[in-house]
Amino acid sequence: MKRDPYRRPFTVLDAQAATGVGNSINIAEFKNVAVSIVVSGQGAGDSLTVKCKTSDAESVPDFSAAQTAANDWEYSEMTRKKDTGGDETIIGSDGDSFANENETRHYEINTDTNSWLTFDVTAYTDGDASGAVTVKVRLYKD
Repeated sequence: MKRDPYRRPFTVLDAQAATGVGNSINIAEFKNVAVSIVVSGQGAGDSLTVKCKTSDAESVPDFSAAQTAANDWEYSEMTRKKDTGGDETIIGSDGDSFANENETRHYEINTDTNSWLTFDVTAYTDGDASGAVTVKVRLYKD
């Protein structure tokens, strides 16, 4: 069976060790996005929040700038895939928080009507400057 080439992971954030927005990915032709967020190097008192941002604009918006009519983007809900207790819905504007953890989490994002996607690291606190977050996505047409 031939493998769908779009299932290869695209790196949005690569060992990001500060607040900020990652690479923007064009997702216009895809319905669903599978996401892997890996947090490493966190120690006592370290924390960060990761938020998903999407847009249905024709050209990529400036996800690091404020939302306006000319810079159209929105926070998107993420569904965390958990092995116990069922899936968890993460409200887009809240994001998913990591504290004192070295962990990998998996999510799904419904992107039916969106054209662009990125992730934003906010509320980053790292006492020894050793923490980092990596976000990879896989795109699916069905």
